[in-house]
Amino acid sequence: MSVAHENGAIQWEEAVLHDAKLTFGKKFSKNNIYAFLFTDLIVLTKKKGDETFLVTDYCPRALLTVNYGDIVPQLPTKEMQAIGKHLIIMTLLENHEGKTIEMIISCPSETERERWLKVTEPLSSENPDEKIYEQWDCPQLVAIHPYQALQPDELDLDITEVVNVHRKMADDSDDGWYEGERIRDGAVVGWFPSNYTKEIPSAHVRAKHIKQRNVLLSYTSKYIDTTTRTLQHSKK
Repeated sequence: MSVAHENGAIQWEEAVLHDAKLTFGKKFSKNNIYAFLFTDLIVLTKKKGDETFLVTDYCPRALLTVNYGDIVPQLPTKEMQAIGKHLIIMTLLENHEGKTIEMIISCPSETERERWLKVTEPLSSENPDEKIYEQWDCPQLVAIHPYQALQPDELDLDITEVVNVHRKMADDSDDGWYEGERIRDGAVVGWFPSNYTKEIPSAHVRAKHIKQRNVLLSYTSKYIDTTTRTLQHSKK
């Protein structure tokens, strides 16, 4: 498997893919894939020719999760060893058919696995009071009070003005300052007080809820699996 940057995408070639139902039940199939990670989309393909690919699946990047796959509680150790080494669990929380697809990807080396994990990890800040968001997955706010900028790096807001938030700075009163861009003129970026705005439904909010639901289902599955094994063991 190799990684190349081409036309704004990150391309993984000949990845060994195991389709797996890890949340409830198990079902496997093994395939080689070519994956293209664009700014806001991941596309899975099969190679048809030297420069042609057949798209088999895709998912918004905001609905993609990637984690280490060395330990999968739902699977016996022998099955995990048969899959391969340097494993990653990739989940398309909502693919082009609106389905959740879970995959175990076997990478040929630890270096390749770290590339997957690095490029898909969420943005983070060294400042614990700061939250940073990608432009393709950011909260949207609407101004509920007008705000007149007092500094050159601040943003004027009219009532009902919609803003994409790039970062949030919290304080002890939770009335921190946010940096964002107005929808009507995206080239203008600045800071504004958060208590002049409120969050509104958006793709970011929907993706967050879907991720929370997936975590809940995962924990439920692990609990059921652990309880079942305990009961089976106690009957022996």
